[in-house]
Amino acid sequence: MAYGPERGLEIADALRGERALRGYAHLPAVRGDLLAGLGRAGEAAAEFRCAAELTGDERERGLFLEHAAALSA
Repeated sequence: MAYGPERGLEIADALRGERALRGYAHLPAVRGDLLAGLGRAGEAAAEFRCAAELTGDERERGLFLEHAAALSA
């Protein structure tokens, strides 16, 4: 975030190919937050829905889905 959401998104995108991060719910959540910061609400909502699908934690799933709904409104 020190260099803005666009640079952060570049970094997050580079991490998507990392085998160790496959299935890690927080990576799409971070992407969602960065995309929202860039005004790309539809894409951000999709990332939060993806994060919700990946997490096994019900509270976290609810939070991700809340973010997706807010961005879709």
